Amino acid sequence: GVVAGSPIGIHYDSMLGKLIAHGHTRAEAAAQLRRGLTRGLVAGLITNVDLLARLLGHPAFLAAELDTQFLARHALELHPPPAPLILAEAALAATLAGIAARGAQAEALAPPAWRNVQYRGSTVRYHVGEQVVEVSYQAPPPGARERLRVRIGERELRVDDYRLRAAPGGGHELELVTSSAAADPSLGGHRRRLHLAQDQGTWWVAVDGHTLALREEPRFPERRAVAAAGSLLAPMPGKVVKVAVEVGQEVVAGAPIAIVEAMKMEHTVAAAAAGTVTRLLVTVGDQVAAGALIAVVEAPGPT
Repeated sequence: GVVAGSPIGIHYDSMLGKLIAHGHTRAEAAAQLRRGLTRGLVAGLITNVDLLARLLGHPAFLAAELDTQFLARHALELHPPPAPLILAEAALAATLAGIAARGAQAEALAPPAWRNVQYRGSTVRYHVGEQVVEVSYQAPPPGARERLRVRIGERELRVDDYRLRAAPGGGHELELVTSSAAADPSLGGHRRRLHLAQDQGTWWVAVDGHTLALREEPRFPERRAVAAAGSLLAPMPGKVVKVAVEVGQEVVAGAPIAIVEAMKMEHTVAAAAAGTVTRLLVTVGDQVAAGALIAVVEAPGPT
């Protein structure tokens, strides 16, 4: 149904493609299908690839112990939150891929994070859902074998080598070799190959059955890009089916401002705090993109 570069609009069926595997036994076919799912990366779209991969490795599924309550009964096992080590590895991969991509755009005059005076390294922060992951890195001392020294939370490690290349079908493949820089050997001492994609400040990284979206904080954000206080944005692309307020109207926290219909569901855009509607940028019937400004509710000033 789709190839690299195909536009995905708001009017489409939820199934964009199908992957089929075969084997001599149920377990062999499931393992083959799971490998196919975990080796790829679908970035920018919400998919159930991670769920399917975990489902295919579940003992009850392999034993064909199936009924209509299977997903509910095994919900905690099939929807585990990413472990801190998974988040750290994804953030490390995004950081190294960003360094490699920037280095490929122009001839580097110095190694990454090089400073004339080694008083601090460079830092990059990522938002993964409600969590924030911070990665600090600096160039090693002259004569050292590693290429970078990295700290992620309480974890310290050395990056001995890394290489970024284009992946077949789109995205990038990052190969990295790390070694532990502390007593804690986690995240160090092994070679990894990860699949990534990047677009408009967000990295998608596939790590051990998880596909994580890491929104990178800009180091020098433009003030014009910061949304005004009280801005209410569309949660996803869709059609405005109801506008519940007018400009100048006072509203309480949680009051519905507009309703956006998307994927056969209605999503209410509500006021985050009490205030006055000072801007209203949509009318019933408008098609809006994800993140589009719906309205602005200004809180009352100090009295």
